[in-house]
Amino acid sequence: MKINIVKQETRKLAELVPFQGGLKTLSPSDAKKLRKQIEDHGFIDPFIVWEHDGKTLILGGHQRKEVLGQMEAEGVEIPPLPCTFVECRDEAEAKKMVLCLTSQFGEITEKGLLDFSASFDFKIDDLAANFRFPEINLAETKIPPP
Repeated sequence: MKINIVKQETRKLAELVPFQGGLKTLSPSDAKKLRKQIEDHGFIDPFIVWEHDGKTLILGGHQRKEVLGQMEAEGVEIPPLPCTFVECRDEAEAKKMVLCLTSQFGEITEKGLLDFSASFDFKIDDLAANFRFPEINLAETKIPPP
């Protein structure tokens, strides 16, 4: 098994260059949820990046870059951010890496979410307002009685 991680460093937000093009979009409501997560929990997942032709290209973290850019434009100070640098032979391999980082294999089920969340005080409305689980329609989810 090959390990493609070559180093971990920080970079300023302006140094991070989007690479995925129009592969994914970020709706205003999802941007709001992502911003709230960042405000409530901090920056907890490094960008996955590839250094190529003197640029630091984002392979994983495009939506966070977008939301952090909005926050910065509003006057929020964004410190240098952690980045995990990966090795790619060429642009084609880097694009495959984007797909690897974007795909999800585990699926959250309603029962799994309810069981996981049972150990802390939560409300479905809070989950729906602050998180996105495309597999589950939180508006129709009911918490079973104790």
